[in-house]
Amino acid sequence: MSGSDYLESTVAVKAGNGNKEWPQIVRLMNGVLIEWKAKILPEFLQKSSSIQLSYLSVKLEESLLKYDWLIKETNDLVADVARQVPAPGQAAPAKKAFEDALKMAHIWEERKAIMIDILASVMQAAPQRAAMVG
Repeated sequence: MSGSDYLESTVAVKAGNGNKEWPQIVRLMNGVLIEWKAKILPEFLQKSSSIQLSYLSVKLEESLLKYDWLIKETNDLVADVARQVPAPGQAAPAKKAFEDALKMAHIWEERKAIMIDILASVMQAAPQRAAMVG
């Protein structure tokens, strides 16, 4: 397998294993998260105990670490494709792989921003909940 083939297959895994709809699916899920954050999270925060909020906070932080890693891996793929210089007579680096990786990097950044906003809401609610209990 050539370096370009390996790169394209790696991008395919990160971008949904060749599913052309993957970026749209992830972007749609981002929209669902935004809607959940606006419509359901406020009531959830009001009804949750400080222990539940603490647990959610930990899970959100773990998710943020995973998104950081995904973003780093995807940006590394973008950089790898950009650095590829074809030898004379070889095809140019996979433009599609570059575009797919770049698109997914942006989409994962969107997801991370949404998760940070949700975490901020949870962190803000936790002391208020603890004060109500204490």
